[in-house]
Amino acid sequence: MKEARGKFRSFGLYGCGLMVGAYSLLGIAPAMAERNIADIQRCMRGNFVDRGTLRDFRIETTDDSGHTEVITAKLYWLPTREGHERINMRVASPSSLAGSAFLLRGSNDGDDVQMYLPAMKSVRRITGQDRSQPLWGTDFSVADVKQLQGLLADGETSREDDDDVDGRKTYVLTTIPEAGTSRFGKITSYVDQQSCMLLRSVFFESKGHAGKILTADTSSLVSEQVYDRTVWMLFAYTMRDLQRNSRSVLSMGGIDLMFKELPARAFEPEHFFKDFN
Repeated sequence: MKEARGKFRSFGLYGCGLMVGAYSLLGIAPAMAERNIADIQRCMRGNFVDRGTLRDFRIETTDDSGHTEVITAKLYWLPTREGHERINMRVASPSSLAGSAFLLRGSNDGDDVQMYLPAMKSVRRITGQDRSQPLWGTDFSVADVKQLQGLLADGETSREDDDDVDGRKTYVLTTIPEAGTSRFGKITSYVDQQSCMLLRSVFFESKGHAGKILTADTSSLVSEQVYDRTVWMLFAYTMRDLQRNSRSVLSMGGIDLMFKELPARAFEPEHFFKDFN
């Protein structure tokens, strides 16, 4: 891609184009304890941007035998003018998976997810519980990648008693996924009260026991002062699949902000897996 990019590396200035929650825009952020679920969700989304961005992902997965595989990928993010999410994630290595990609497009009617595998040379739609299945042999799923973008699982969400994670105060939100959309019966997420970043998620199987646990490396949590507001980033998470006895460590690079809008074909089912550089 030839356009200029602004890079928000771990201690670099973000530049312009930040998407902040409605309360931040008005300068009337509600007190932490008074925030309702909608407030918390707006605050979570406030750490992401409203224009094209690119972020490098590295996922190191270790199976129950101790064997480790590494995948590198690039995640492109661009919400619509209506605020619906659009995610294009493309594998760069290893060579056996290079070119694999998925596209997620949100709408008022829910998410549409498409997957491309070079070996099959075809695009297929990912529906229902398949969205919560392991992605490319890792312990992360399409649904998990969406959650890392500050978006809770679709379903009925309730707020539980606040709790601590690594000594940090968190909001605790439990989501019951919509029927047929997840292999999990409920997902409990712990959201940092200061930064509104996701610090922990526990994915419960239908029988009530934990199937997967996502934890943030809170030492990688950093803030940046941009004009009159503070924004936050996390650079590492670990997902443990308790059924498979495996672990995936996700390392994320800084964010490249695209000063020219990403081409529309990057988020179209017919073209998302093709070269748009």
